[in-house]
Amino acid sequence: MLVVEDDELLAKAHSRLLSAIGHRVMGPVATAKEALSAVATESPDLVLMDVGLGGGMDGITAAREIRRHTHVPIVLVSGRGDVDALERAAECDAAAFLLKPVEMEQLRATLQLALSQRVSRARASWLAALFEKLADALPVPIALRDPASGATFSNAAAQANAVGPERGQGAAEQSGVAAMRRDMLSPREREVLDDFLRGLQVDTIGRRLFISPQTVRNHLKRIGRRFGVHSQAELRELFAHGRDRS
Repeated sequence: MLVVEDDELLAKAHSRLLSAIGHRVMGPVATAKEALSAVATESPDLVLMDVGLGGGMDGITAAREIRRHTHVPIVLVSGRGDVDALERAAECDAAAFLLKPVEMEQLRATLQLALSQRVSRARASWLAALFEKLADALPVPIALRDPASGATFSNAAAQANAVGPERGQGAAEQSGVAAMRRDMLSPREREVLDDFLRGLQVDTIGRRLFISPQTVRNHLKRIGRRFGVHSQAELRELFAHGRDRS
């Protein structure tokens, strides 16, 4: 686990707490730049990040940047628990938000939950990707609908039949545009967007990704603002039809 804390005494205290409950500690590091470098080179299984980092980038901004490139869970630690800090923490998809001083049992329970959620997410993503690959390899059209969530799935053969040969080239071009747009998003934003485009409701997406419905809405709003759309209907149309906006 990586400890990111610019207060030397607190960094040592948090490192001791983690070691005492059986975790191997990386760092500590004191700046967001060092944290980004350590995550890229060391691949920690969790990051314990102070919110009030100096050096031009605070812990929440650093957490958002880390989540653009990896699914590593991030537990934020702060000396203040005001509404603004909590909202920003939710927007960066933090696994948890702890107030200083951090107690051992509180830290232990939080880390266990964050790590278990990471395993569950990884397993669910792997199974979903495996199912889609197997279904796409079949020549028989497959179209499924989840009666609980309303989500739909169609394999490649079913999509080809729906498009028709006379529209195949246009569909391929639209798919390429959508793929380029997806590359502009963080891994978590792509997860939220994919579930949204499959027809899942906000509450269902939140339960599947272990985040609050409000966090899901915040992700969708940020994605929409990035591409100049102002409603969920416009966002769905943008990615469904691959049309650029002026």
